[in-house]
Amino acid sequence: MPIATITGISTVIDDLLLRNTDREKAEVKLESLPLTDYEHKSAKAFSALITKLPSMPSEEIINEFDICTRFLDLFLSALLDKPDNDIYFRWTKETALESKARPDLSRDRPDI
Repeated sequence: MPIATITGISTVIDDLLLRNTDREKAEVKLESLPLTDYEHKSAKAFSALITKLPSMPSEEIINEFDICTRFLDLFLSALLDKPDNDIYFRWTKETALESKARPDLSRDRPDI
């Protein structure tokens, strides 16, 4: 990714962290950056996190499922989804077809 793109995205995030802007304005700024399609997907992923991440550390214990569904799903969906091509990120606990077909492959697969 070009340094200008990284600088643009990090400037918006820094402004949000320093409270120079609010979440909605930061999201709009990220969406309005002049980016290529692939760079736009990265900006969209950060924008999704901006809308959901808490502004202060949480004192309660957050379990893995909550982290995955509240934060990771937003980020990864923004990066990987291509609705125009009917490609969607989804979580599954099913064994992949390739793993079922080849017993020599590890059964220790992530949930994605």
